[in-house]
Amino acid sequence: SKADLSLQGVHYLEFGRGNSPTVILVHGYAGSGVTFLRIIPELMKKFRVLAIDLPGFGKSDRPDYSFSDFESSMRYFSIPIITLLNLRKIETFILVGHSYGGLICSHVAKLVPERVLGLFLVSAAGFTRRDFSPSEREQLLAQTARSYELAPELVRLFNFVAFDRKYPIFDFLSASFTDRYIEEYFQNKQFQLSKEQVTLFCLYYQTVHRLPPLGLMSVFYILRPGAYCDHPIIEVLKELPSLPFFAYYGDQDWIDFHSAKSQLSELGLESKLRVIDSTTHQIFFQNPAAFLIRFSADIGSILLA
Repeated sequence: SKADLSLQGVHYLEFGRGNSPTVILVHGYAGSGVTFLRIIPELMKKFRVLAIDLPGFGKSDRPDYSFSDFESSMRYFSIPIITLLNLRKIETFILVGHSYGGLICSHVAKLVPERVLGLFLVSAAGFTRRDFSPSEREQLLAQTARSYELAPELVRLFNFVAFDRKYPIFDFLSASFTDRYIEEYFQNKQFQLSKEQVTLFCLYYQTVHRLPPLGLMSVFYILRPGAYCDHPIIEVLKELPSLPFFAYYGDQDWIDFHSAKSQLSELGLESKLRVIDSTTHQIFFQNPAAFLIRFSADIGSILLA
């Protein structure tokens, strides 16, 4: 484990051998590098692995987030990653981004495409852009409410306050509410965590979420409800046609991977999509073995090409 303030406050975990190809793991919204607990032991056998805490999340510093445009918001996350890799003298690397981290990784690739050996987008948010009719918007709202077991009226209010008005809602959540939510989240049986692991995850996230929630507000400037994006990943892939990439989703993912499949098909790239059975959004918790099998084959096809 390494953390150095000279690295602009970016905390990361490093495993494996320095002379192996480097895999950079980038977590999703409100997460941290410990998201990848279940795949790191296997990855480190063949790769040098860095699991990064994004600025504003995990144990990284909380630099002030004061942007209202997409490109500046992306640079808030992307530049510290590139700075870290430069300081660690990592010239080429493989990017693995989960959810929110998938969108961020696509923009790291956009900034330094010549250094990216492969881009792996795992349950990536912001893959596509979509405009909704009023009836489709209501369907999305109802789906979100069911996913989080919340009343539709509460989700509607949250979307208005957070996405439409950009109100700093997280500043007003009590510590007890946050702690309770974290406990309920990690006690989900789908994650298949032991009691000891649940306790450790809860303690870790309850501790880091005591820090200022500056990174949390970024999502309301970067994404739209439903994890769509006005500057989607698919546009980055169009700009970088020679970039090796693969996209992974769980077959029960709450993110709309069908839109991703459709747009990839239009580009003749449907073969780059992997759908993992019996899995929701948290692939690394629920089905790490299936991910590792597909990843091993896909990264092998890239490195041997």
